[in-house]
Amino acid sequence: MQTVKNVYRIEYLLLVVILSLFYVEIKGDWYFFFGVFFVFDVGAIGYLFSKKIGDIFYDFGHTLIIPLLLLILCQLNSTVVSKWILSFSIIWLIHIFLDRLLGWGLMPR
Repeated sequence: MQTVKNVYRIEYLLLVVILSLFYVEIKGDWYFFFGVFFVFDVGAIGYLFSKKIGDIFYDFGHTLIIPLLLLILCQLNSTVVSKWILSFSIIWLIHIFLDRLLGWGLMPR
């Protein structure tokens, strides 16, 4: 079982590295990167109301569905705004994969 966890961690590490290199390739703004990186943890505020609401809010910021849909949207529409959406999506994915690399998945754990 430990071997499987290690394989997942290696995969997540590679995804973080590849997405980071892609962010460099698209000349993403690093101030934007660090300004947005922790926004996805704001959902933890939901735990002030209840565990269930906290889990829902936290999972919203840590599921792959929305950033992947945003990446598809960027492919369909090539504008200046799409570069920021692309950057936002990459940062979001890096955040998710870094959390999973550290062993933090979706709630409940």
